[in-house]
Amino acid sequence: MAGSTTGSAAFLGADTDALDALAGQLRAGADDLAGIGTRVRTRAETVMWRGLDGDEFRETARDIVTVLRRTSQLLETTGGHIADQSAQQKAASAAARDGSAGVGTAATPSGSTGAASWPPTGAPPAQVAQWWA
Repeated sequence: MAGSTTGSAAFLGADTDALDALAGQLRAGADDLAGIGTRVRTRAETVMWRGLDGDEFRETARDIVTVLRRTSQLLETTGGHIADQSAQQKAASAAARDGSAGVGTAATPSGSTGAASWPPTGAPPAQVAQWWA
């Protein structure tokens, strides 16, 4: 919504209520996936199935649990970053209202102020991760 207008005032920044809601949804999804992973692991380990097919099933289940755990961690981390961005947006907006920050001052996820330089569209994951660091 950056740069859009609402009424006669220009809106610049983020909808912090929407960011907070998204962060909560991502974190809830992380919890859900972690729970699913635990249930899959428990059931796969306790099912009575001997032989090569049973071994293959348990190996596949372990792989699935690993993917679920990694995805859960990514959702949790992303939710945290979005919550941090919301808090920084609120602080910047409060400072702007108080007159203690110039227009266009932004905080990057690492907390430094200045012009936030988002990686260009299609940036490789390593560049995006470095920006968040």
